[in-house]
Amino acid sequence: MLRRDCCRLLALLPFAFLAWSSPAPAQDAVDLYGVREEHVMIPMRDGVHLSAYLYFPEGTGPWPVLFEQRYADLRGAGTRQAFARIAKPGYVVCGVNFRGAGLSEGKWDGYRAPGWGELKEGYDV
Repeated sequence: MLRRDCCRLLALLPFAFLAWSSPAPAQDAVDLYGVREEHVMIPMRDGVHLSAYLYFPEGTGPWPVLFEQRYADLRGAGTRQAFARIAKPGYVVCGVNFRGAGLSEGKWDGYRAPGWGELKEGYDV
């Protein structure tokens, strides 16, 4: 299952982007296997902020980062547990919602512009 979850993640990125950090918004209690969950809002070049959930393993880093950007909800119990399982052995997992999705600001405009398209959200993150 861990292998399948890892395949869903898109890239490794250095962890040097946090803008605002806060505890994850209140959600149903879910066993995250000792992994710490944080919610951050990441500023884009046009002033819009994207919602991201970060999962940190126990201990002190540095750790490599696994990054996934998606439209689908990041707050579901299954998603949170999958990200926690991936983070537990020593990764930071960063799940980001496209603009207009989840808690991200802005207007969803299809898959053309976000990510690596004209808005460069993947690059900004």
